Amino acid sequence: MEFKYKDVISLDETLSPIILAGLTKFKEELVKSKYGSYPAEMFDLIGVEGFNPTDEEDEACWNKWLGILDRMIYAFNPEEEPNTEEYEFEFVWQDVQETGQVSIDVSDKVEYNRYREDEEEWIEKCREGRMLFSQFYENLWI
Repeated sequence: MEFKYKDVISLDETLSPIILAGLTKFKEELVKSKYGSYPAEMFDLIGVEGFNPTDEEDEACWNKWLGILDRMIYAFNPEEEPNTEEYEFEFVWQDVQETGQVSIDVSDKVEYNRYREDEEEWIEKCREGRMLFSQFYENLWI
């Protein structure tokens, strides 16, 4: 595969759909596979003693791994980003005559603040999911 200049102007936008599609398919195939497993790190995350988990611990490890994959998938899915159209505010553009500059305000500060809080939560979840992607990158095999 060869990348062009337009592909690397915003490399995150180029790679995100590829990673999203790969992670989504990986999880789908992992769930279908009778050989699919989870990384040994799941033992530590749920507190398994030794390397012989009980059936309940094994199920908890499996569910923890699927949850981590869901968080990775979330991080690369642009549909998860809050959409300003779903909030009850509009941007209000005002020309400031004296300086010739443009001022931007919002029609409903409470709704705008709700949007900003949701956006900050989304950004944090994306950071977390991408860190998990990095942490478990070498475990993305069936």
